[in-house]
Amino acid sequence: MEIQLGNLKNKSADLVKFLEDKAGIKSSASDDKVSIEGEVRKSDVKTYLKRFLYVNKSREDHKISVDGDTIKVLSVEMEEEEEEE
Repeated sequence: MEIQLGNLKNKSADLVKFLEDKAGIKSSASDDKVSIEGEVRKSDVKTYLKRFLYVNKSREDHKISVDGDTIKVLSVEMEEEEEEE
């Protein structure tokens, strides 16, 4: 499973630490992606990702989208621009 951070790529190391500390989820960061190791439910990862965004005061500015084995963090502005096109 993979998390694409989009414009939050500078927080990938923080997310890896957060997932390990709070949920015991093993993961690794590379560029703007975080790879989840092992078997973890998508809903659990999504929940902890929402908590991470809330703690970092980014929840109102971002939306989480699940597409297969990929979880994407989209900025609300980017989502609105895609809908207009």
